Amino acid sequence: MWMKFFCVYNSFTFSAFFEYSMNFLSIFVFVYAFFIFLWYAPSSSRDYPGTRKTAGGVLMRLLIAEGDAAFAHILKTTLERQKYGADIVTDGNDALDYALSDNYGAILLDLSLPGMGGAEVTAALRREGQQVPVMLLAGAEPVKDRVAGLDAGADDCLVRPFASTELLARIRAMLRRGSVYVPGVLTLGSLTLDTSAYRMSTPAGAAPLNNKEFQVLELFMRSPRSVFSAQQLMERVWGWDARAEINVVWTNIASLRRKMAALQADVTIRLVRGVGYVLEVA
Repeated sequence: MWMKFFCVYNSFTFSAFFEYSMNFLSIFVFVYAFFIFLWYAPSSSRDYPGTRKTAGGVLMRLLIAEGDAAFAHILKTTLERQKYGADIVTDGNDALDYALSDNYGAILLDLSLPGMGGAEVTAALRREGQQVPVMLLAGAEPVKDRVAGLDAGADDCLVRPFASTELLARIRAMLRRGSVYVPGVLTLGSLTLDTSAYRMSTPAGAAPLNNKEFQVLELFMRSPRSVFSAQQLMERVWGWDARAEINVVWTNIASLRRKMAALQADVTIRLVRGVGYVLEVA
């Protein structure tokens, strides 16, 4: 009898211990992830001065090439709060393919990417004549690896852990060194887009824009009279990894048209049947 009681007691004790341990582990992982998010997320939702108003100009999208998918999405959230668009890849080969197939304003490149390291990706881009600014994100790699990445053609190297404010400041500084000037105020006809205030205006008034409306209109105004298909708008504004449906493109274009009409703008987004959309003077 005592042996039976001992076995039951031991079984119960082990089960309870295992259950409590798993609960504790779950709580620990949640708290750890929460504090990591607080560490890297901006301390406020305000826009930092000069985010999209640098002399070198800020192109619409940035490429995040980061082996840690969770950290990559934290970086993407940080950038999107500052009105940057961002695509994510987690492999060096994909990073090179994306960088060569699209016109990114800058690339954040993990030095220890699987498949092809950050230094190798940078060297390959420079061999192809790509002068896009590259910032290496380093962790525990030795100094010689960081030096090799910079010598391969990277513009900057940031060692983790880092504050989001420093990351954004370094991106702005890197973009200011760009060779192409992109104005902070864009004008077509009577319509003006202020890229620092995220609003459009005409002599009749002004209207604020949400994040996606702003990016769609900025794309059109940087390439006036260029036709963009709905799929191109989806890729440029929502990104390659977007989970949104194509109807979000139509929704944002309809919203922009309403705001332009309310401001009595002499420009409109016209549908070119079977091709796409174009911004032109009416």
